Amino acid sequence: WNVALAAGVGIGLGPGGKGVAGSVTVNISMYTTEAALRDITGPVDLDSLTVTADNSNNLVAIAGSVAFGGKAGVGIAIGFSWTENDVSAMVSGLDDLTHTGDVTVDATADGLIVAVTGSVGIAKGGESGFGGAGTVSINLLENTLEAGIIDTVVTAASTGNVTVDADDSTGIYSFAGAFAAGKSAGLGGAVAVNSLNNSVTATIDGS
Repeated sequence: WNVALAAGVGIGLGPGGKGVAGSVTVNISMYTTEAALRDITGPVDLDSLTVTADNSNNLVAIAGSVAFGGKAGVGIAIGFSWTENDVSAMVSGLDDLTHTGDVTVDATADGLIVAVTGSVGIAKGGESGFGGAGTVSINLLENTLEAGIIDTVVTAASTGNVTVDADDSTGIYSFAGAFAAGKSAGLGGAVAVNSLNNSVTATIDGS
């Protein structure tokens, strides 16, 4: 788990007071997860074989700001999360493999980005007041998953099932909100951008 919390509070006392608050969270994680059986010359005799690489990295980012003033209250919150994971499960470069049971090669990613971003701006001036709130949430997720049996010679004496699987179930949950109130004007805006750019490959090649 990778957790980031940020909060800002601004208070302007008195009828002409101005409250300004801001918060920023930046949450970045980059992991490489690899499981492999590779580059073995000569006989390899196995009952069964399981090669599994699993990444379940989770990011939680929470950013908030509250501003309160007599004449003006302005709150701004910005959240940025980026995760990039490489997950690889591989059997490669074996020139004499014999298995009498099942062979399973599995690469899995099931992590999450959870982003909560909010801002509040309130002005309670007697005759005039401006409340402003702005929120921006940007969340980027880029995973590369590979599972494969590559350049491996399996003997005719081998028995059992062969399974090569790459499974990506990562996701992004993003919540962004803004609230503004003022005697003269209240302006609130919230923007959330989520991007998933994953590459998932399961391969048997040259085997």
